[in-house]
Amino acid sequence: MEDKKLSQKGCFIGLIGLIAMVLVSNLIQVLFHTMSPPHVDDYYQQGRMTDGMINVKLMEAADSMNKLMPMYVDSFTEYTSVQSLPNKVVEYNVKLNIDTSHYDMRKVKKALDSVFLLKIITSDNLKSLRDYYVSFDYHFFDKNGHSMFILNFPPDRYNSLNLIH
Repeated sequence: MEDKKLSQKGCFIGLIGLIAMVLVSNLIQVLFHTMSPPHVDDYYQQGRMTDGMINVKLMEAADSMNKLMPMYVDSFTEYTSVQSLPNKVVEYNVKLNIDTSHYDMRKVKKALDSVFLLKIITSDNLKSLRDYYVSFDYHFFDKNGHSMFILNFPPDRYNSLNLIH
């Protein structure tokens, strides 16, 4: 009975994570397309952006998003910040306001990993970021700010399963 309860809670956390990811991913995609000097946008439209240009756009998008933080998705999920890291990596910092002693965190991590990977693969809003081989990292913290785990989605991981590409 207790395992079923934990499993349901894990699924609930996964659904919350999916909703949060959709919101934040859509926002970074919009910001990615609306920032930077015109010549960078011209290169983007022509599909000729260098890794340096992509990093600049990701940094600008993250800076703009951080002005909106914290972003509360629900009573459990809070996006605290977004970072643009070297080598075309976007890292979302997410606080789960839960008592981790009530959850099997391996199951929560596994559920969130599956949900986020599917969203990265199938989201039309993330297509241009996938096309430029951007990596997505999600760093999860507990309600006390302690690191719980990081989900990594480098291009070789999401492209190897991408049936839409």
